[in-house]
Amino acid sequence: MKKIWPVLKCKHMICCNPDNLYHDTYFRLRKILLMLFICASCSGIQAQMIKGSISDKSTGKAIPYATIYFSGTTIGTASDEQGYFELKLPKDLTKPLTISSVGYFSLTMNSYLMDEPIFVQLQPKTYELKEVVISAKESENIRKANFPIFRREFLGNNWNAQRCKIMNEEDILLSYDDENQILKAFSDHPVQIHNEVLGYKMIYFLDHFEFCTANDSLILTGNYIFSQDTAADSRQQIEFDRRRGMAYLGSRMHFFRSLWDNQLNESGFTVRDSRGAKLSYNEIVVEDSIDAEMPQKYLHYREALYVYYKKTSSKTRMTLQNEYVFFDRSGFFDPLGIVWQGDLGQQRISVLLPFEYILPDEISH
Repeated sequence: MKKIWPVLKCKHMICCNPDNLYHDTYFRLRKILLMLFICASCSGIQAQMIKGSISDKSTGKAIPYATIYFSGTTIGTASDEQGYFELKLPKDLTKPLTISSVGYFSLTMNSYLMDEPIFVQLQPKTYELKEVVISAKESENIRKANFPIFRREFLGNNWNAQRCKIMNEEDILLSYDDENQILKAFSDHPVQIHNEVLGYKMIYFLDHFEFCTANDSLILTGNYIFSQDTAADSRQQIEFDRRRGMAYLGSRMHFFRSLWDNQLNESGFTVRDSRGAKLSYNEIVVEDSIDAEMPQKYLHYREALYVYYKKTSSKTRMTLQNEYVFFDRSGFFDPLGIVWQGDLGQQRISVLLPFEYILPDEISH
């Protein structure tokens, strides 16, 4: 079974210069951001406002056209030429706020104030010398041999993944360490993905990708934001809805939503311990009900958990990295808090859905 280890401390030796990247990517990225965030600006949901500015941690200079968003959703905005931004937030949103920009590592904020401006500094992306300074011939050979592996581990190994297109593959750099059998991928630009099966476009800010071919272990960290495929006609939309339902049922999002509602059995999930004993909701969930309108829930168990979907046809091993792992009603959970092995551990970019997704009644029954 493949292991997904969710966190890595990156080494910093050579720093790219983000200032040189803006001129080449400004028009393309600005167009994408405008398309992504138009739906957020038109939302009629009761909202609060968060304001702030983005700057370079090394130089203190403002970062124009940074992306400020809630990872895994369609909700976000972009900073202006002075690095300033304003973002309306749906009232009950509990997810962390993420800030990303070309040439920088993303920053995630778990807490922030609504009444006062926030000031965010981003760290420029840096890489080891041996990982980026290679000859053109070596680069071509590495890419030809390893890009299919990157696609499989990044997008997934299923029919959905075959219909996903990475629109800017040329922006993704690869390196391979023969001694340790480790493939790494880098991108200063956001990875642009078109999921033709589910009808979404996605911008993925890749912070780290490391795959060990010796033991099939993957480290993947990054943040992403969705937009609807506006080119779809009504017949395509019906097909998108059907395929989205198929991707949702049995997914991690489905599991955590069902767990939030204490409806695991009704949804087809069973959670057992290492001895095979079935665990109840109260044995694995801790509730913080100080705020009755916005309760918080945490997954809590000291040993490995085994999740089954539809009896025994799908099996997953969950190992909690933190004593308490936060999750909410939308299916969001702390991605650094769990190591997945098994069926749910195989889920990749090609089957992800926005946290605003709602399963149609005709599919759920």
